[in-house]
Amino acid sequence: MKFIELIVLSVLLLNGVLASIKVSTREDLPPFWDDVPVNLYYVEAAIGDKASASIPGFGEAFSQVGNYHAGLAFQVHKSPDLYVLEFKTQSIIDSVLPHIELDVDGLKTLSWKNEGFIEFARVHPTSYWDLENKVFVGKTSGATWNKFLCFLPTFKSQYQLFNVYDNPHMGQKYVSSSNAADFVWEAFSQLKDVGVKLEIDAIPRKQWNLYTDREAPALVDMTAPGKRNSIITYYQNIQDITKLLGHTGALSEEGVRDLLIRADYDRAYIPAGGHHYYELHLNTPVVGFVEALAPVGAKRADGSSVFGLEEVSACIAPASDAEFWMWKMAAFLSFFMGTFFLYKAYHVYLKRGPYLGPIGQGGKPPQRLFATDGDPYVALTMSMLNNLPDRRRAKAGMR
Repeated sequence: MKFIELIVLSVLLLNGVLASIKVSTREDLPPFWDDVPVNLYYVEAAIGDKASASIPGFGEAFSQVGNYHAGLAFQVHKSPDLYVLEFKTQSIIDSVLPHIELDVDGLKTLSWKNEGFIEFARVHPTSYWDLENKVFVGKTSGATWNKFLCFLPTFKSQYQLFNVYDNPHMGQKYVSSSNAADFVWEAFSQLKDVGVKLEIDAIPRKQWNLYTDREAPALVDMTAPGKRNSIITYYQNIQDITKLLGHTGALSEEGVRDLLIRADYDRAYIPAGGHHYYELHLNTPVVGFVEALAPVGAKRADGSSVFGLEEVSACIAPASDAEFWMWKMAAFLSFFMGTFFLYKAYHVYLKRGPYLGPIGQGGKPPQRLFATDGDPYVALTMSMLNNLPDRRRAKAGMR
C-alpha cells in the first residue's frame, strides 16, 4: 500500500472514532482500499481473578456481569491503532432485570432496556479490553473487509444474556442467548462466508445458562389472563439480585438458585420479544457458568444467517465487464441522440423558425403557419417527434 494511502486511511479512521459510534448503516464505518491488509482479533474483558487459571463459579461471574465485553477487533497492517466492533446494550444488568413502573392507569408494568446495538470504537490503552490475551483470528484484504462491513449493520437483536438448556451437559438448547460473544461468533461465520480464511479453529467462550431438566420452555403472552401478574411478581421478587451485583463473593450459586425458585414457585421468565416471554420450570441445578472451547466459523444447523446485505450505494456489487461496456455504449448513444435533437431544435425551429408558407396573392409576405421560435420546449419536442405540420399544410395550400 502506498504511503499516501496509509495516511489518508489513518485520517478516515481517526475522524470516525474520536468518539464511539453506534453503527446503524455502512456509511457509519470507514471505507478501506482494496489491497490494504487487515488483521482480525478476538478480544474480551477479563472476568474473575486474572492471576487464577480456574474458571469462576456462576456467582462470581454473574456478580461481574456488568463488566462483560467481547468484540471483533481489527488493525490495518503497519498501523499502531486497534479498533473494535462490539454488540452492546446500555446496561447488561438492565437487560436481565427490568424496571417496574406504573403506567397511566396506575398499574405495574415492566420497562425493559435491552435493545442491542453495534458499537465501533478505537481501543484506548486504558480501556477495559484484555489486550494481553487477544486472539489472532486471521488476515484479510480491504476489499473482503469492505464486503463484510456491508452485512454488519443488518444485525438486529435484543440483548439476551442467558441460554436455556435441558441440563448442565447442554444436550439440547431451547433458547439461544444474544450477547456480545454471540455476535462475534456470528461474525466469524459471516467472515468465512465472504472468503476470509480463519487461522484458528476454536476460542474459549463464556456462557451464562439456565437449566430446565429436559422440560421445554413455553411461550406465553403477558396479556393473557393471569400471566401478567405472574410475570410482574416474578421480576419483583428477584430484584434483590441487583444489590449483590458487583460484590465478589456476595452471590453464591445456592443463593441464586433459592432466589429464582422461590420467586414464583419454581417458574422463571425471560423476554422473548414484545409481550411474549419464555416460561421456564427450573430444576436443580438451575444456573451455570461455562467457559469452554467453541468452534469458530461454523454455520447454523439450518444454514440460515442473522446478517443480510445492506442496500446502500457503498455496498452495490460492481458490474461485470460486459455490463460495464453495455452501460458505456448506452450512455454514449444517449449523449449522441440528445445532442442531435438539441442541435436540430436550435437550427431548425429556434434559429430560423418553422417552415414558412408560400408567398400570398397580391405580393403579400409569407405567413408563419406555426410559431415555435419563442418556446424552446415546443421546439425540442417537435425535434424529437419529427412532427412538421407546417410543411404539410403549406404543401396543401400550394395545390
